Amino acid sequence: MRLLHIFDAQFRPLIIALFLLLKLGVKNRMVTSRSQSMNNGYSKQRVLITGANRGIGLELTKQYLANQRCVIASCRDLNEPSELRELQQQYTNQLMIEELELSDKLSIETFCDRIAAKNYSVQVMINNAGFLDRQNQSIFSIDYEAAHNALSINALAPLYLVHKLLASLDSENAKIVMISSDMGSLSIAQPAAWYGYRMSKAAVNMLVHNLSSEFRQSTHSVFAIHPGWVQTDMGGDDAAISVSDSAVGILTTIDKLSKQQCGGYYDFTGKLMDF
Repeated sequence: MRLLHIFDAQFRPLIIALFLLLKLGVKNRMVTSRSQSMNNGYSKQRVLITGANRGIGLELTKQYLANQRCVIASCRDLNEPSELRELQQQYTNQLMIEELELSDKLSIETFCDRIAAKNYSVQVMINNAGFLDRQNQSIFSIDYEAAHNALSINALAPLYLVHKLLASLDSENAKIVMISSDMGSLSIAQPAAWYGYRMSKAAVNMLVHNLSSEFRQSTHSVFAIHPGWVQTDMGGDDAAISVSDSAVGILTTIDKLSKQQCGGYYDFTGKLMDF
């Protein structure tokens, strides 16, 4: 009995230490497994933003990432240095950068195939990329290639992108957002300018109207949002609204919009606008 008592006294601390180590290891494995499970489920639900390498698109990407959302950010050239690369280092598991040239039909198809292959569920799709034919101020001097680019990138490309991504849209409540402009409004008196751009924004407003009719019986919804006159490369330094204020307003407006408001046209503050 004395021998057993000595054995027990000598090895009891070791046995307790081994027990605690085993318990801690099991706990860590459970936490890791739960964390991986949460991350895997979370990472499948995404916000898709086109033209995310600068301006409003870049700021929207920053805001959504800061709000713990996962983002698919598209840009024309993956090799071009940009803030997106810096963001990816900070948000490794949240940010996915994909190449997308909206003037190229094959590029759109390849992009959509990559999204489908990863089995992502797109909850919010923001068609933000745009082209401005700044030189087309008068019918007496029109650059038709530039006008064609504006119509193709600003109106036709979003149509095709939605068409090809239908299978990847979230089945419960996908929101499709077209970044429009009051420059395409038919209800505001404005002087002639930017022929291709303004025609393209009127066209994208009609795209929203058509899609809302088709989505009436589905769970998807679509909206047009005017970002305001923003201090970007397109808007210029004299613009009235900062990129940050516009992006925060757009994000907040998107979050508040519901299926009942499908087909509506809003500014970045959430105010309903006339087409």
